[in-house]
Amino acid sequence: MESGKVKIGDTEIESIVKAPIDGFVLNRTIEVGDPVTPQTSYMEGTVLMKMANMDRLLFKGLVDEIDVGKMKEGMEVEIKVGALPTDTVKGFLRKIWLKAQKKDNATMFPIEILIPGAKNSVLRAGYSANANIIIQKKNNVLTIPERVITFRNDSALVKIPSGQNKDQEKLIKTGLSDAINIEVVSGLKEGEEVFEKPVKKID
Repeated sequence: MESGKVKIGDTEIESIVKAPIDGFVLNRTIEVGDPVTPQTSYMEGTVLMKMANMDRLLFKGLVDEIDVGKMKEGMEVEIKVGALPTDTVKGFLRKIWLKAQKKDNATMFPIEILIPGAKNSVLRAGYSANANIIIQKKNNVLTIPERVITFRNDSALVKIPSGQNKDQEKLIKTGLSDAINIEVVSGLKEGEEVFEKPVKKID
């Protein structure tokens, strides 16, 4: 809060400029002594400064239309900030726009992610980041690389050892996948050996 006083002729005018939020000044657009104009219905007022509440930051990004149907407000989000490669910041999905935007010939939906407060990371306004929205999550599950699975007629098959220098296909039931590793619901036990697929020769 700042107070000011000016004398015009015989009239003394005293004013108080109060910020609408608690926070930090990000940048100041005027200097002491510069004239300012109040906002009216005919013209915009003079911007004195820009402030931000750094305890409740917003991440703004875009999501492809293919993925937006899987999302809903309130989902947990993990954010990787480019300037902080070793830190993971937690947040939750606050808003999904109803109207799409076109970007590089793709249909994208703007989203907002609220970061309530990063306890172990120093975040600054304007950082670039990538967000991973957690659609589904399971802990302590058995996984194998998805590349070792053969999908055939809605079945998932892997090759396991069978006798000396032999192998056999085994039917398994799969669960969640992150496109790299996939959950094994049944058909394999922890520690059981699974063969890689043979590398295809390029003619």
